[in-house]
Amino acid sequence: MPRSIRALRPSVTRDEAVKAFDDGIAGSVRRLAIGPLRSIADIYLPFRLYDVTMSCGARHETAVLGVDAVTGALDFYRFDAVPAAPDLIDVRTRNHLEPMLTPATTYDIVVSRVARMMYGRVGFFVGARVRLDVRPVGADLYVPYWAGFFGRRETASLVVMDGVRRQIEGEKVRRTIEEWLSGRGAPS
Repeated sequence: MPRSIRALRPSVTRDEAVKAFDDGIAGSVRRLAIGPLRSIADIYLPFRLYDVTMSCGARHETAVLGVDAVTGALDFYRFDAVPAAPDLIDVRTRNHLEPMLTPATTYDIVVSRVARMMYGRVGFFVGARVRLDVRPVGADLYVPYWAGFFGRRETASLVVMDGVRRQIEGEKVRRTIEEWLSGRGAPS
């Protein structure tokens, strides 16, 4: 029996995802290059949320960042605030990846990546005056994605769309989902 997960409420329906995969110039190019859309599935990736405050002198910047709990390599999912109850749903599905990274590992990833961004923004020598406060926020939160399966005959290609932000994802997300689908675990 599938277990229930807590997920962001999708803003893209199944029909809207099919239309986005198939229509327009991008859809035409996709059909020519990799074949027609054959199937579509919703898939959920786990993220851990962290409340991050960066301070440099009197300047403070705060964000809620989500780091994927499978590889830690995906781009941060940025929120203006911790998602509230109306932005969340409980989903009973088998189409979700299990977290592979410990909370300590995802914490270290957030600290390291944010520190690198800050040093890139303010410079290494000013970096000594920069303070970073990272705090975990709540339980794992799953982000919905639409996986479009394209191809001809025995060939298949995967195209992935973020089910909240309505954008086609790149290689990192696609590879993470392909590895899960093939049963090989998380990509290295």
